[in-house]
Amino acid sequence: MTTAFNGSALAASAYLQPLLDFVENELAIDEEEEITPDTALLDLGIVDSMAIVVLVTFIEEEFGLHVAEDAAHARHLRNVRSMADWLETLRPTLAGRDA
Repeated sequence: MTTAFNGSALAASAYLQPLLDFVENELAIDEEEEITPDTALLDLGIVDSMAIVVLVTFIEEEFGLHVAEDAAHARHLRNVRSMADWLETLRPTLAGRDA
């Protein structure tokens, strides 16, 4: 399901739940572990180099944002909250903008 996009950046809070759902359903290895917006994803090994590729693809497709190759830094991927804050700063792709 793609998030509604009107050509402007969404607030970080709008990214939080879709990101949390994605991490829980697609990236979390231990189904017993509760993932919260502040769970240390890097420290727990939930986000690794392969997960970054999957996350970037999700972000571009779900939110219509462009993520440059070198833009996904560890400080942005510490937890879901830091990801949502980071996404608020990204530029929409041309395909995601209303004509």
